[in-house]
Amino acid sequence: MKKKLHGLMITALAIGLTLFLYSNSSNPPNGNTGAPGENTCAACHSLNGGGYAGQVSITGIPSSIIAGETYTITVTTTRNNGNPSKAGFQLVALNSSNNNAGEFSNPSPNTIITPTANRTYFEHNPAGNFNGGASVSWTVDWEAPAGPNGQVITFYAASVIANGTGSNSGDDVVSTSTSGTLSVAVPQLVASIASKTDITCYGANDGSATLNVTGGQAPYFYSWSNGENTNPATNLGEGSHSYTVSDALGTAVNGNVSIAQPELLTVIEEAIEHPTCPDSETGSIFSLVEGGTPPYSYAWSNGSSNPNLVNVQSGTYSLTVTDNKGCESSDNWTINNQFEAPLPEISGPEKLCEGSQIELTTIENYTLYEWSTGEFSTAITIDQPGNYSVTVTDENGCSGTAFYFVDGAQSPSAAIQISSSAFCNGIGSATITAQQSGAQYLWSTGQTTQNIQISASGQYMLTVTNSDGCSATGNILFTVPENLILSVVLDTEISCFGADDASIAFSANGGTGQKTYTLTDLDNNTSTEYATQQVITGLQTGNYIMIAEDESGCQADSAFTVTEPLPIDLQLTFQNESVAGANDGSATVNPTGGTAPYGEISWSNGQSGNSVNGLAPGSYSVTLTDANGCEISATFFIAQGGCNLSASYEVSDVKCFGENNGIIGITLDNSSGSVVFQWSTGQTIADPLLENLAAGNYSVTITEQNGCFIILENIMVGQPEALSAVVNITHETVPGANDGSAIVSVQGGTEPFVISWSTGSSGSSVSGLAPGSYSVTVVDGNECTQSQSFVINAGSTNTIEATTGAINIYPIPTSGLLYIDVPDSNLSLIRVFRLDGKEMFVEKNNSTPDLSRLENGIYIIQLVMNDGRQSFTKRVMVYKP
Repeated sequence: MKKKLHGLMITALAIGLTLFLYSNSSNPPNGNTGAPGENTCAACHSLNGGGYAGQVSITGIPSSIIAGETYTITVTTTRNNGNPSKAGFQLVALNSSNNNAGEFSNPSPNTIITPTANRTYFEHNPAGNFNGGASVSWTVDWEAPAGPNGQVITFYAASVIANGTGSNSGDDVVSTSTSGTLSVAVPQLVASIASKTDITCYGANDGSATLNVTGGQAPYFYSWSNGENTNPATNLGEGSHSYTVSDALGTAVNGNVSIAQPELLTVIEEAIEHPTCPDSETGSIFSLVEGGTPPYSYAWSNGSSNPNLVNVQSGTYSLTVTDNKGCESSDNWTINNQFEAPLPEISGPEKLCEGSQIELTTIENYTLYEWSTGEFSTAITIDQPGNYSVTVTDENGCSGTAFYFVDGAQSPSAAIQISSSAFCNGIGSATITAQQSGAQYLWSTGQTTQNIQISASGQYMLTVTNSDGCSATGNILFTVPENLILSVVLDTEISCFGADDASIAFSANGGTGQKTYTLTDLDNNTSTEYATQQVITGLQTGNYIMIAEDESGCQADSAFTVTEPLPIDLQLTFQNESVAGANDGSATVNPTGGTAPYGEISWSNGQSGNSVNGLAPGSYSVTLTDANGCEISATFFIAQGGCNLSASYEVSDVKCFGENNGIIGITLDNSSGSVVFQWSTGQTIADPLLENLAAGNYSVTITEQNGCFIILENIMVGQPEALSAVVNITHETVPGANDGSAIVSVQGGTEPFVISWSTGSSGSSVSGLAPGSYSVTVVDGNECTQSQSFVINAGSTNTIEATTGAINIYPIPTSGLLYIDVPDSNLSLIRVFRLDGKEMFVEKNNSTPDLSRLENGIYIIQLVMNDGRQSFTKRVMVYKP
């Protein structure tokens, strides 16, 4: 049998079913039903040239296919000519999109259902035999798809009528198709009004209607007579409205709905009652509401929610009525007074001073008055600031109220303070000041400024008035300070000559405030300041001045002299041994000086008294103590009998402080033979001259060749105080003035002094200096030298100018007080120098220095002003007849 496919295609509208028949003994390859996109097996099986003839048929499919129904489909191949032995087939069911339609099941024997990706095939497995008959049939169950309605389903089948020789030639291929339309059962389309809502307020278009739609084929389409196309319709006005509902199959139904509206909501005035007086609450408005949907709610402009407004004052009132549907209607009415209200006024001061009273008054032509204070008169007196009111009633019984605010005003302070006070010995002035600023002032002196100057003790009264017109009175008692009196008492005198153990006690009374004290050693030109009165110890002999100064700058001074006892002089005499071995030396003292009575005279050999005898050759000492405990000792030497050696010495002191150029020279009397000098320095020499000595105490033992010796003790080599030079400078006052100056103060050294300036000038002062660097050299009488460098600074525009014409110093010459006038400047310091540069004394803030302490002569006075920014020098003469 030859394997050959004969096919026949029948075309349908939308869905196709293909049957492909094969004559081979196995099932055919897929996709050979002749359906769209498929072949038949004619390409593989050659036709027999008409030797065979037949057809293939599909039965069991109605023209109207019920969705979801199961149909039994029969495929039959019939032979007409020839004597073929086998037949095969292939069947497929397609929808209008040429995709698989429905489901095959339950195939007959020797068939198979073969699914693929997009199509399912029903086919032989294996081919059927004619067995002498005219046809071969196959069956299968097919379930129709659920939809959509109206789809066309086409069945395609192809069959091979084969000779059975095993060859693919001489076969015949036949094909066919059949179609049916899918019918889905659709219920009747019904539309009815499910609910409706009438119009809320008259004239509105807010009615609505909702349709209930059943049956037909979704989706549904809506059309309302007002143009809306939704369900529900929500913008329906008053009246009848029609609608049309159609489904997906084009079926349509119609209907209508009626929307009602309430009557127009209105509110009107039924009656008005007017009050008598503006402030009386006797007015009424009665309202009437029509239309709308009851119940109603009421909202008056004064907050009332009643239908009628009663017991109100005159004025305009509005009413809004809202019905049950939220519809509103409004109107307003005016209630007038029958009489005008009285208009009282309050008169009086706007401010009330602290602690005072004022009167408030009102108009007097009313019948009744009532104040907020509870009083019932036309005027009241108040003593507190705040809000006040008066209510008056006229002859018509109408009332009116006036309000008045009284502001509190603080009374000024009348406190008085002493802002400055400067009195010296009862002469001067003080400034008293009102502590309240920005006010008017009246003093008991008649003055009207905030502060006044006074110069006498007494009670001073002040009246202060502030900008609110409030006044206060105060007073102050001022007492001129007592005169500043300084007391200095020599508490302890110097005990011994050369000691520094004197003491003074000092105190000051009177003056103003805290005192300061300055003690000046006039001989050594040194000053020490003390903050409190006390006892000062450790004073040496000399001339002193104590100055007390109070807070006002007033000064009181007391000059005093500290003396010391004369030095104790033993007036020692002694007698050497008469002859060797006699031991008859003697000594006697007749003391003077010191402070009597003297104590016991003690000799080094244990004896006491003014004289001592029976002394052997040798060294002895004697000691005397006076009444103050001052002690003096002397050493003497009793020479051996027959020795007449005696000696004296001369001393040349050190020339300059700290040098080693002192000299001691020994002169011998009654000397015989060679002499040796054994010094306390450790030197043993034959020369009577000892040189290159520093200041100090020396002794020497002088021994002759024959053994006679004497001892000289307490040989003092002195030296002057260290030479020092202090330069006090005054800088240039203003740029370009070239008026700098300098004064050199010399201390220590040995007079006379020679002073040389780098400018070429000499003397203790130099002036007319331009800004720059300078030096001064001081050479004393021993040619000791001291040099100092200094700088004159350029002037500043802030420096206060002081010229000779602006300063007045008088009288010249003076025998004591010197008066200094320095206008518009602050005199800080006064220095007084001798012409050789030695500073004599310094005073602070004193424009009347006392020069009576100085000896007659010419001195230089330096005035330091404006906290050291400026100075002025002038020569003055002191002459005391």
